[in-house]
Amino acid sequence: MNPVGSGGRRRPRGLMALAVAALMWTAACGDDPPGPGVVEVVVSDTLALGGAVVELSGEGLLGVQTQPGVSIVFRSLPGSGGALPRLRVVAIREGPGPLRFTVDIARADAPLPEAVLIQASDRDDALLPGFLLPELQLRR
Repeated sequence: MNPVGSGGRRRPRGLMALAVAALMWTAACGDDPPGPGVVEVVVSDTLALGGAVVELSGEGLLGVQTQPGVSIVFRSLPGSGGALPRLRVVAIREGPGPLRFTVDIARADAPLPEAVLIQASDRDDALLPGFLLPELQLRR
């Protein structure tokens, strides 16, 4: 039996198959994994810091981008014994002020990395004691 459209005309089977294929293709495109993303690491929004050493651990840590007035040096450290890969970042402000930088990650939907503030210095470059270290913030 041939399908008949309104007006007694036949619907071309090829056109129907093409429409179904196009619908399936557009539905499949929505399943693509998200691309790379960025996480902002805020060492301090309020304290005037001279620098900090931060260690991040997580999957897909690609690199670090600096903010204006901040110099960055970083090194990738492999995970050992099942530990996640790590990234150690040294950030130095040209003048005292808020300290932040961004980390490139492989997948925008990946969980936020773990972050630990190892050391920080005040505006006179004196190391802060552990109880004065600010709390790190990670933002997408």
